[in-house]
Amino acid sequence: MKLKPEKRPTDLFSKVRGSIKQVRKQGDPPEEDLENMDGYVCDLCLVSIKRAELSQCPFCGRWICRDNCYSEDELCCRSCAGVIRLMRESVVLGELGSPQDAPKITEEPKKHE
Repeated sequence: MKLKPEKRPTDLFSKVRGSIKQVRKQGDPPEEDLENMDGYVCDLCLVSIKRAELSQCPFCGRWICRDNCYSEDELCCRSCAGVIRLMRESVVLGELGSPQDAPKITEEPKKHE
């Protein structure tokens, strides 16, 4: 019996999903703030905040405050946004080729007359 080779993710989204550790499952409730009965705790900045002002990150599952810890650019928490930016940069750099493949710029020696 032949074993199928393991498929590696090829698109950026799959690579990001595979590299980010899930902290909470989607749909798990946020942590309640025991000092403030109406509040919940942001998983990143640990600020007590109302439930309506929290969002759950689609990548790691953290509950994050929209004011400080939510990345509008990546539509996720700041922690995952950093990973996404790094992955995006590595993909772009990978497409450019390795530094050994880059053309070398050398200066011609100046002739003294």
